[in-house]
Amino acid sequence: MIMATKIARGYSVASHLSAYALPRSEFIATQSGITDFVVGGIMFADMQMESKCMVGDQSIRVLVLQRAESDVFPGKWDFPGGRFETSDDTMLDAVAREVNEETGLRLTMVYDFVGTNYWEKEHAPGRKWAKFSFVVGVAEMDQGVEHLSKHIKLSPSEHSAAAWASKDDIGHSKAKRPGAFEFMTDEQVDIIDKAFSRILVTETAGN
Repeated sequence: MIMATKIARGYSVASHLSAYALPRSEFIATQSGITDFVVGGIMFADMQMESKCMVGDQSIRVLVLQRAESDVFPGKWDFPGGRFETSDDTMLDAVAREVNEETGLRLTMVYDFVGTNYWEKEHAPGRKWAKFSFVVGVAEMDQGVEHLSKHIKLSPSEHSAAAWASKDDIGHSKAKRPGAFEFMTDEQVDIIDKAFSRILVTETAGN
C-alpha cells in the first residue's frame, strides 16, 4: 500500500516522494552541480488502482510521443516532460503542467520516482542538465487505450503523434530492431523499461 497526500493543485502524491514536493528553491538547493532541471511523466493505460498502487500485467501500454519535425530530435519518440520552470512552485507541479500541456490529460497522482538522467552539452560549458522522471496517473487512466486516446490533445509545435507502447515494444527499442520506436536517447528507453518493472506485478507478488 502506498500512502498518499492530496496536493492543493488537484493531484495526490505518494508520501515517499515528499522530497520532490519541496518549494522550488529548497529542492534546487539540494542538487549540487545541477544548473538545468527537466521533468518527465510516464503514464500507463489499462492500470488498476489497488490501495493507491498502480498494478498492471503484460497488456498495459505506456504513452509515447513523436517529436514534431520542426523541433529538436525531429521524428524521435519520447514521453511527456519539459523544463522545471521558475513559475512552477514544485518539481511535481512542473510534471503536472507538462503532462497537461503536451497531452491535454489531467494529472491525478504521482506514484513513484523512476530515475534521473544527467547530461552536458559541448556548446554550454559549465552547465549540467538533469531529468527527473516519475510514474504518474491521469484521470480515467483505467478506462483503456481507446478511451484515453480520444482525450489526448497534442501541441503541434512539439509533437506530431501519440502511440501506446508495450513492454515488448520498449524491448525492441532497446535492441534497436527495425521498425521499433526510435527514442531521443538510450537513457529514455532505459527509464521507460524501469517504469514498467515498477508496476508489472505477478499475482503472487501482489498478495
